[in-house]
Amino acid sequence: MAHQCPWGETCHDPGVDAAVWISVVAASVTVASLPFTVRAANSARLSVREARRQTELQERVHRDSAQPYVWADLQGDDAQGHLLRLIVANEGPSVATDVHVTFEPPLQGTGDSTHLDQVQERLRSGLGSLAPGRRLQWTVDVAHRVFSEGLPLVYAVSITGEGPVGTMERLTYVVDLNDLRNAADSPSGSSTASPSDCRNSPMSSSTRKGLLQHHEQRHS
Repeated sequence: MAHQCPWGETCHDPGVDAAVWISVVAASVTVASLPFTVRAANSARLSVREARRQTELQERVHRDSAQPYVWADLQGDDAQGHLLRLIVANEGPSVATDVHVTFEPPLQGTGDSTHLDQVQERLRSGLGSLAPGRRLQWTVDVAHRVFSEGLPLVYAVSITGEGPVGTMERLTYVVDLNDLRNAADSPSGSSTASPSDCRNSPMSSSTRKGLLQHHEQRHS
């Protein structure tokens, strides 16, 4: 800052000039560091977001591991291979309650379908409970009649219910009876049973594929 010296000349206060320069330099440093500050803030926000996502994923995995795992399928009967059975099972670790299972279109038989209609109505209205390892099954029809009488062979299955930590996520997939066309119709334990018999596995290939896709989508 300039001021009048005793001898009449204009003088500058070095202390004031230094303070001005310090302020200018500090402002310049602040401006120069601004992009780094913005990047650091963005990085921090991304880190928080990723941490939150990981926490939510872990909570979901923990929740899912405690939930029931209910599926439905159409399979050949283990004791009488020529019969087609409707099976509903819970392979999860906990009890499922208020379990609703629907087939679209509704399952049909070649004869009197009164019993089959009653079973489907019961499944639509909801099973009271299904304990871990519980497996319910009902006869649908003789397998070869289902194929020869032109009945629907592809069904969309939908399953809902309640578990110990809340509502089960809706499970939907396709059951395709064409998977059974070339399967052996010998009962379990028969010497003529083929290794490719679909009853050697708990569920048909279309059901297994649908459940695996559902599982992958939930944890992707």
